[in-house]
Amino acid sequence: MEFKVACLQFNNSSNMEANLKLISTLLMQAKTGKAELSVLPENCFLMPKNGRELDQQQYTMAKHPGVLLCQKLAKELTMDILIGSIAIRNSPKSKLRNRSVYIDQTGKILGYYDKMHLFDVYLSKREIYMESNRIAKGHKFKVIQTRFGGCGLSICYDLRFSYLYRKLALIGADFITVPAAFTYTTGQKHWHVLLRARAIETGCFVFAPALCGIHDNTRHTYGHSLIISPDGIILAEGDEDKNQVIFADINLLEIEQYRDRLGIFKNARGAGM
Repeated sequence: MEFKVACLQFNNSSNMEANLKLISTLLMQAKTGKAELSVLPENCFLMPKNGRELDQQQYTMAKHPGVLLCQKLAKELTMDILIGSIAIRNSPKSKLRNRSVYIDQTGKILGYYDKMHLFDVYLSKREIYMESNRIAKGHKFKVIQTRFGGCGLSICYDLRFSYLYRKLALIGADFITVPAAFTYTTGQKHWHVLLRARAIETGCFVFAPALCGIHDNTRHTYGHSLIISPDGIILAEGDEDKNQVIFADINLLEIEQYRDRLGIFKNARGAGM
């Protein structure tokens, strides 16, 4: 199976309407570049200024403006779209979910994934994040069967937990999406090495679209969106702070060739089998 993938990278704001227009423009660029699958970053439709703005989000998945837009564009452009993540509520009193959604070229939602590992970290006195204050963690590993192959879903901070990716590969992932809003602080140190490691240890392609630049809430995200081959080769990379679309041609035959050559499954023992 061969197909062309696009990863969208951009700096978004606390204005959802403006973000939707920007994403529409970039998806059009992806179509012009002949992408058959486009992958969006984490928090793609909104980067709230503060926790209060996030608390005001009351959308269910079925009525989220970003989901509705992507369903419409998927049909118009005959292109699969992976929404990196949105903040949704299952009910008015429930915690939010940080959810990734896969939409096929007919506009149908094939499946979704709720972020399992929440970003509760202390980077410095000035940079503290507590995602679990407002977000409920997910509990299910998720591989979506698409027209291209098995798509393993993950989101941003999940990247640091290698067992998740091994599990996705074992249950049928051919390519893994890692939409992110990676901080500039940690991105400089860990982004490239962790993504390449996740590809190498699973024998999967990795598609990692990222937010970039300084946002309305002063958060600085790292950019450098990446598309990586099963043996860790960077096929395409975004700039640090530029709105852009990156592309790569994917050949899934490379997966079994790499896995067989390195024996990463047949030689595994214990939990890695």
